[in-house]
Amino acid sequence: MDLSFVILNYQSEKFLDSCISSIEKNINGLQYEIIVVNNDSEKLQFFKNNRIVHILNVCSNIGFSRACNLGAKEAKGRILFFLNPDTQLLNTKISDFLFLLAKEDVGAIAPSLITKNGLTQPWSGGKKITPLGTILSKLFKKSSASAQNNSHIINLDWVSGAAFLINKKLFEKVGGFDEKFFMYFEDVDLCLRLRKLKKRILLLYEPRVLHYGGCSASDSKTQKKLYYASQDYYFKKHFGLLQSTLAKACRSLFIQIKDLLPQSCTAKLFSILLFICTILPLQFALNPTTGVDLAIIRVLIPVFFLACCYYKYKNKTFLQAKDNLTFYITTFLLLAMTSLLFTQNIHWSLRKLAFLFSLFPIYFIATFLLDSQRKQRKAIAALVFGGSIVSIFALVQFSFQFIFGIEKDYSFLAQTIIPFFLGNTFSKEVLAYPSWLVNSGGITYMRAFAPFPDPHMLSYYVGMLLPWAIALWATSKSHKFFFLIAASLLTICDIATFTRGGYLALITAAIIIMPLVTRKTVLKIFSGIFLFLFLFFIVPKNPVTNPVAGRITSAFDINEGSNQGRITMWKEALVVIAKHPEGVGIGSYPLIIDPGATYRVPIYTHNFYLDLAVELGIMASFLFILILGIALRNYWQASRENSFYVAGVASIVIFATHSLVENPLYSVHILPLILIILAMSSTRTLAQTKKCNL
Repeated sequence: MDLSFVILNYQSEKFLDSCISSIEKNINGLQYEIIVVNNDSEKLQFFKNNRIVHILNVCSNIGFSRACNLGAKEAKGRILFFLNPDTQLLNTKISDFLFLLAKEDVGAIAPSLITKNGLTQPWSGGKKITPLGTILSKLFKKSSASAQNNSHIINLDWVSGAAFLINKKLFEKVGGFDEKFFMYFEDVDLCLRLRKLKKRILLLYEPRVLHYGGCSASDSKTQKKLYYASQDYYFKKHFGLLQSTLAKACRSLFIQIKDLLPQSCTAKLFSILLFICTILPLQFALNPTTGVDLAIIRVLIPVFFLACCYYKYKNKTFLQAKDNLTFYITTFLLLAMTSLLFTQNIHWSLRKLAFLFSLFPIYFIATFLLDSQRKQRKAIAALVFGGSIVSIFALVQFSFQFIFGIEKDYSFLAQTIIPFFLGNTFSKEVLAYPSWLVNSGGITYMRAFAPFPDPHMLSYYVGMLLPWAIALWATSKSHKFFFLIAASLLTICDIATFTRGGYLALITAAIIIMPLVTRKTVLKIFSGIFLFLFLFFIVPKNPVTNPVAGRITSAFDINEGSNQGRITMWKEALVVIAKHPEGVGIGSYPLIIDPGATYRVPIYTHNFYLDLAVELGIMASFLFILILGIALRNYWQASRENSFYVAGVASIVIFATHSLVENPLYSVHILPLILIILAMSSTRTLAQTKKCNL
């Protein structure tokens, strides 16, 4: 027998007659059979004109995949033609399908699906479905490749199970449909497995099949539930549990944005901001194309910003904050754009500028949404929670070297963990210029860093959050134990990074805030410093604390190798600044030092302020220092009324101090964090907070 049509019926009996009639009109003398698998509770036996069809009365809704597998098992034809009951073949020359299926490299073939209005349905087929594609599909209605290509035969990654043909032996070889898919994505999964066997998936633009669609689900809510359940399983099966979970979270985020209603919009937007604050240190990278790594936060923030703008537009207001800090931040972005006039490589500069403009909107979002102390505390709590999770992650990574050895730990991180979080291309560059290992006292240690690209950025992140965790612990009436644990985790994690800049930043912040806290707190600070000195300097040869003591003392040794290297880089930068006070253009400094450098080669001054001056100009560097100064002043003034904001002073000082030896401007973790902290300092609520002493 040439062909077996397998049709699944569930709540679609009214379409069956026209579907079968269309088969008879287009069969063109082929030997065929029609198998109807009936998932309805009532039995099917006869159709009009006394046509008898082979019916499998399951009489229970066992799902699409399982029912189709039953039909395929009963089929006698060498070719299976899976067809939805709500379809009709339109002038279809089925022999064309059979001719193509006879080719060894063809796995499945499908006709183009059209609506009753004659429009091509976007779900006829498409390219590989990935987490990125899923996220974007929640925002934009993207047409599939089939809808954009008028070629007679189109090579795709998947075709719709509503109408497609496959060789029965091949179908059995790959195991048929995965029955864990109740409905939806079973066709995508099957095609992906065929692709792994090097089989082509073809869509014929002509002929076409009329498809009504959505007739088997009782309501749209049920459809969505089934669709998302199958989507989650598909991602878990082919991309792993972590990507599946993150994709599900991002999908939920975008659904909230898309479904915003004016009455509850602000509350939903604030919930989304809390979500972003939580996942900020745990974000993963998308790889939309070869050589491009896109951190998920660079997608979330612009989309979220547009949602906020839309809300403000609907309410006939605008995202604005009339304060000096916002004015200077806007001016800083304008200076970054102006630097394009002096760039050495316009492509590099545009990429760097796109990076800044994808993250800076979080500042304006935060100034809009964090308009009360209650919201600010919740946002900080979300940041601290995310920081605690990443601290646990990093400390587990740090401890594994003592269990499995550095080589195995390093290899596992390099091959498995880092590519997921950083992206395929960026992770290779990080591995080419690693800063994961440190030698102290003649012993090599792997520093805490995962899932960040290097220990320095992790130290920035946990160090800036540590004062806020302490402030939440000291001023909260509930969850005090959690905030104490969080503060402890952040502290230990920062120590395990072996980052001297981070250590010096914490000590500087502790000294700066002393005038703002009570005598009791000052005594606690001195006690902490004494304990620190005792553990790290007085206790000799301690296997845990001695390496940290060595790192701290080496920070003051001018002759130490990395210190000498930094001094040399600073001198080079000062020479360039003297020649180009207007800057050499954003992202162009590596080409000044090494004209043969590639885009991702990490050539910079290891000083945030010098990096700004050398690329954006002296004015931009002074402007950002002014921005930090204004934020520091605002937090200082607010802390006299509410000591919770002493943490703001400490956090700004930690960032400013650490930036003397590192550059966090292009960090997808640090830049959003400092922008949120700056935004909190610009809001009017700082002057309206209640008094609460540490």
